[in-house]
Amino acid sequence: MKILWATGVTFGETIHQWGQLGTAASLKKNGFEIDFISPSPSPAGKSILEEFGFGQIPLGKSKIPGTFFLSLNKQISSILQTKIDLEEYDAIMSEWQTSSGVMSACKKIRKIGKRFPPWIFEDRSPPALTSVLSHFQWIQYRFSWKYAANYADSVEVLVPGLEKFVRKKYGFDKRIIHCPSGVDLDRFFPSVPKEDNKKMRILHHGSLNEGRGLKRIVQLGLDLQSSERDVEVTVFGAGPLEGFFEEAARKYEWLNFLGEIPFEEVPSEIRRHDIGILPLPKKLPWDVGSPLKAMEYAASGLSVFATDVDGSIPLMSYDWFFCAPSDDPIDFWLKSFDDVSLNKEKLSLTAREDSENDLSWDNATKELVREFERIVQLRKLG
Repeated sequence: MKILWATGVTFGETIHQWGQLGTAASLKKNGFEIDFISPSPSPAGKSILEEFGFGQIPLGKSKIPGTFFLSLNKQISSILQTKIDLEEYDAIMSEWQTSSGVMSACKKIRKIGKRFPPWIFEDRSPPALTSVLSHFQWIQYRFSWKYAANYADSVEVLVPGLEKFVRKKYGFDKRIIHCPSGVDLDRFFPSVPKEDNKKMRILHHGSLNEGRGLKRIVQLGLDLQSSERDVEVTVFGAGPLEGFFEEAARKYEWLNFLGEIPFEEVPSEIRRHDIGILPLPKKLPWDVGSPLKAMEYAASGLSVFATDVDGSIPLMSYDWFFCAPSDDPIDFWLKSFDDVSLNKEKLSLTAREDSENDLSWDNATKELVREFERIVQLRKLG
């Protein structure tokens, strides 16, 4: 089966690209062929796509502020109508950001009696920005759910929490399937043997944006030090809080800030640690998201310090997942730190075993694979 996947991700630049890459890699294992129609990738992104064996139809990127997705949707609509042979594709998947372009082309092509492949509308997350641009993104998000999602042949979201949100907010009543995040078990795995270090090592990596509770990482480190617990904390990533962590790392010798590190070095850096931390506050994006970072930590043999946002619900039953109240997590994490210290090796083995049994991309994409097969078969019968 050959799939055309429309996305606004710029491969090699967008920090959240692994959701698309992991899902597509799993589909490929199931016999799918994937072409992305997406913004022109960076040289590193082009190499990543080639390494995975994915095709790509590049889109130009508008330099006018606030018009990035408007430009992409116009290009997608034009390309689907005039520049590619849709007979090559069994189905299309479009993320909400690019769905109006797919819908526009679909309407026009079907109106003249030509074949347009069945397509799946996908929502990985609502807008998460807090800038002035987020207002316009929410307008686009509403339009996508009110019109494109209803016009698509199928709808898929990451997790039940996101389904609950869009049904309540937009009155959406069509069938919805789920495709949560998973983890690449071949890329993320524990050190064997685990490095012997008397210091417990805590890690956070990802986007360093306001609104993620990240400054609580430093507070946890300070409280651990004041209680004479031996700890080393490492943070890496890129974003507006880089300056905060650079300054804190100069001030505290137990804190390391690595900045942004190359994509291929991320797994080896993670597995050097004992605990991965996700200090998220109770906000919409974390209630409707799938905890990919937690899965990467667990597959690497780390315990996880997290908060009780709804996105954490699927992992709360695991012994290695320490879930604190999101409004005031520090005391709970301090107690949990001692539990991990005493049972580090056992928890590491359990985290990896649970990842292999429950959290792989292959497990995450089972329903999506079945859905592609269903809509393609229905179109053949119809």
